[in-house]
Amino acid sequence: MVKIVAQMLRKLLSALLFSVALASSATLSELLDAVQDIVTKYESDGTAVENPYLYTKVLEYYRYGKLYASYNLYEPAVEMLELAACSAAPVDCNPYRYFVSAVHPTNYSYLRRYYPVLAALVETSYNAYAQWWINKQLGKEEYTEYKHPEFILKEKFLPAWEAFLRVEKKPIYFIIHKELTMPDRFLLFLLRSSKRLGLIKKMVFYGDKGDYLYLLHNGLIDYSVVFKPYNCPYHDFIAVY
Repeated sequence: MVKIVAQMLRKLLSALLFSVALASSATLSELLDAVQDIVTKYESDGTAVENPYLYTKVLEYYRYGKLYASYNLYEPAVEMLELAACSAAPVDCNPYRYFVSAVHPTNYSYLRRYYPVLAALVETSYNAYAQWWINKQLGKEEYTEYKHPEFILKEKFLPAWEAFLRVEKKPIYFIIHKELTMPDRFLLFLLRSSKRLGLIKKMVFYGDKGDYLYLLHNGLIDYSVVFKPYNCPYHDFIAVY
């Protein structure tokens, strides 16, 4: 029990130190060092073995931050490092990032329980790729000019995504807001692409007929997606097989 409390205090201290660094306009190098300290602690105190999901998640966000820093892309680098620090805190201060918001809790729980390392890999790579894709769609200059970081993001994401689609308990339910958001559009883009690549055999839309027709007519889903009525005031769902 004492060991667990000590570990939580170290995590909290690391997160607090990182927050102070952000507030004081620390350099990108200093922010990287702060997260590197968290990773090193996990490797030395046994967290890497005892909680491989947490260790892999923080490590991957650190690597994405380091990637962006190598291109002097300050904004995306800081965002990835913030996610690392949040993950290291006793209570994740940003738990519902893109991937967790998109996947039904039942599927996410299964993935975390049986495939913790894969859960961390697909979650972090999905979030990093979604961040880049969304900002590129919004026309932000730093996301439209640089091609190589996007190539690396895809290269890291695709194997984790394919493995997730392969091992996750079927059907996999994805959540779509009735008022479409940019993260929803990213998810629909991924599902269309995965269907074309043969990674998905069948998709079923559960929700309002009007929502289904809107997605269909705007090319966000295709005619192979089966419609089944389902009444939910806030969300529609796409089941993947």
